[in-house]
Amino acid sequence: MERLFRLLALQYRGEDFRTMHRGLRSDDAKVRSNSRELLENLLDPPLREAVVAVVDDAPAEQRLARAEGYYRAPLLDYEAVISTLLDQRGETLQSLAAYHVGELGLTTLRGRLEAIDRRGTGLFVSRVIERALRLLADPGAGLAHA
Repeated sequence: MERLFRLLALQYRGEDFRTMHRGLRSDDAKVRSNSRELLENLLDPPLREAVVAVVDDAPAEQRLARAEGYYRAPLLDYEAVISTLLDQRGETLQSLAAYHVGELGLTTLRGRLEAIDRRGTGLFVSRVIERALRLLADPGAGLAHA
């Protein structure tokens, strides 16, 4: 949401999107409502509907349904999700994804693991990737540590 408000601030110079953003995150329902009203009056359709769907207090399912015209979540199978996580720059997600590739024996993702430039990763990520590749090469190797 913060990125969205930064982009809006670039588009609508002179408007106080920082205060609106803070207001939308407030614990006070009246402050949230006032900030949302300011935002609704500032933006024109179809941008208004898309932004309101993002900042609304409604449950996530309802907000996603209202934003469907602007964003449709791709249907991903488990391996596609793991592959997407391998592309993340954060060491935690990348490590968890690599670990699961080895743990679950997802041989279809071996190439993805091999393609990760381990010079650009931390030592921990590099070791997790190496372990996953060893497990893919020899699935029985993981049993020795169980």
